[in-house]
Amino acid sequence: MAAVNDIGIDLGTSNVLFYMKGKGIVLREPAVVAIERDSKKILAVGSDAYRMIGRTPGNVLAIRPLRQGTVTDFDLTNTLLKYFTMHVIGRHFFSRPRAVISVPSGVNEVEKRSIISIMFDAGMRRTQLLDRPIAAALGGAWTFTGSGRLPQRPLDVYRDLLPGHGVSYQDPGDDSLPLTISGQLTPGAYQLPGNISSQFITGLLLALPLLPGDSDILLTTPLESEGYVNLTLQAMAQFGVTALPTEQGWHVPGRQSYRPQNAPVEGDWSQAAFFLAMAALAPGGEAVELSGLSSQSRQGDKACVELFQNFGLSIRWQGDRLLARNPHPGEPFHGLRGQAIDAAQIPDMVPALSVCAALSRGETRICNAQRLRLKESDRLAAMEQALTTLGGKVRATADGLVIQGVETLSGGLAQGANDHRVVMALAAAALGSRGPVTVTDAWSIRKSYPKFFTDFESLGGKAHVV
Repeated sequence: MAAVNDIGIDLGTSNVLFYMKGKGIVLREPAVVAIERDSKKILAVGSDAYRMIGRTPGNVLAIRPLRQGTVTDFDLTNTLLKYFTMHVIGRHFFSRPRAVISVPSGVNEVEKRSIISIMFDAGMRRTQLLDRPIAAALGGAWTFTGSGRLPQRPLDVYRDLLPGHGVSYQDPGDDSLPLTISGQLTPGAYQLPGNISSQFITGLLLALPLLPGDSDILLTTPLESEGYVNLTLQAMAQFGVTALPTEQGWHVPGRQSYRPQNAPVEGDWSQAAFFLAMAALAPGGEAVELSGLSSQSRQGDKACVELFQNFGLSIRWQGDRLLARNPHPGEPFHGLRGQAIDAAQIPDMVPALSVCAALSRGETRICNAQRLRLKESDRLAAMEQALTTLGGKVRATADGLVIQGVETLSGGLAQGANDHRVVMALAAAALGSRGPVTVTDAWSIRKSYPKFFTDFESLGGKAHVV
């Protein structure tokens, strides 16, 4: 009998079958891959690779290293997983060609759900709340499952919304996974709060244009995390789909279709915040230079620039690069000062900001961040515990943190809480510590920034596995 954690993906047009076994990938036939010359990222596999090599010979390097058998290299395995996951989901979403998830024979329904979750965990973890309405818009029966903390995030919004719009909803009874939905989403009015995860809203924005009639999204409370919603609307428009703003939300015309195209992806301001925190805490006032960011970005997290400036960091644009340095590193508290921060629109910034606050003169109060208790960890509790362990003075409140700055942290062992943002923030805390900082769960950075510690070391940081 096949192992429960085996899964095959037939990409159809690529004529390559990937077969997942444990932590490796089994290739059922030799594969040709197209690899970007500079980054060495896998761009395409199989016949898609031949076509890409023909179109862009200067930027693509063709190699044939993938023989029939098992691939166990972590980086290559992770890249392949993301590649075929996006092929299966993305191609079906845009044009619905043949793309089949194949499960070994002899596997029962419960085991099958666990198998399918491996695929979603590999490439779709960040869209956990986005995929439900998209699946409902496509129709059919879908079961979502998973492991870790993310399945604990409340799904009551979908429980309330979907049954009234043509989709049945079954879960264990506590708004958790596994969740099974079936049916076809219908057009209409969708009422939901605005002060919940923006992924509930953006999931609907992405799905409703595919329906046969018009729909309206009606917010019953003020919108939070507005930047993420605006970013989604911008991406939708780029791919030929529109949603019209109204007084209460958006009017979404139906019978639209997404037009596939190549599109550049700007740098991530939420990741830039960790390096801005490092610039603020650099012992000698060393400058940090960041590229790939857009000064005109609609990412809400771009607001971190003003907040770090309020701490005392000097930030300016030089062409298309962002330069940051602390002009007073030799002064007490690195010349930094505390401030009041409303995190309603920028909750993901709190870990990086709280590290800077822990080493700033006076008090910093962060409020309206209650949604952080439902992230990959309870981020308010995680940052309170970690910074206190390292010698900081931090107290978590119902919706935020109260931080009394200290001149230096002592260092020590801090819990990363299996949360990528907590781990990266604590790497910045090492710059303000007398002793080394050891952070658990370092592998959690793979979720959003696999090369974080490589970039950290390129700036002069020291990091190694213990």
